[in-house]
Amino acid sequence: MSTSGYFATPISVYNKKFEGLKETIVSYADTQKEDVESGVAVSLKHNLKESKFDFLHKEDKVIQDLRQWILECWKLTIESVHKKDVNFDYFIPESWYHITEKDGYHETHYHANCSWCGIYYVDDGGSLESGQTKFLSPIDGMFMDDGNEFINQQSIFVSPAQAGKLILFPSYLKHSVSQFKGNGKRITIAFNGQSYEKN
Repeated sequence: MSTSGYFATPISVYNKKFEGLKETIVSYADTQKEDVESGVAVSLKHNLKESKFDFLHKEDKVIQDLRQWILECWKLTIESVHKKDVNFDYFIPESWYHITEKDGYHETHYHANCSWCGIYYVDDGGSLESGQTKFLSPIDGMFMDDGNEFINQQSIFVSPAQAGKLILFPSYLKHSVSQFKGNGKRITIAFNGQSYEKN
């Protein structure tokens, strides 16, 4: 008899801070005319600002430095999952910032039209205990008893908004942001990614 485990979900975490990034984001946010400039899923977003979906394509040096680092981390993650070197092109067609005010939150969602997603935490806004990203298990247990209680024990992965942390995850993972209770501004950058083997 043998028992094996399947359907594990890879999640990668990296850390690096970028000086001046917070100030750059705030300067862009100060010029926003709408709270949710993207116009996407507005009803799921509460008391927060969201940019258009082109943020990592801005020409500011600190943004381009962050983008390059994200691409390097993403490549490392892909090669770790594939367990070999790969010759892929990596694209970030959509990227945006969130600035969440007190009592703001983001309801459960997932990201379409991409294979991998990432969240980079710029500032925790003074509260690591709130405004946390909560990832839900992709395994949907229809009936629960003592025999499969282990599914519930592994049903949520929580990521606090620690400044400088990048978390990469497959796009099928549903996630949310819990109600933020800090007195500052919780600032994050998120992106959707696609990767294809080079010809």
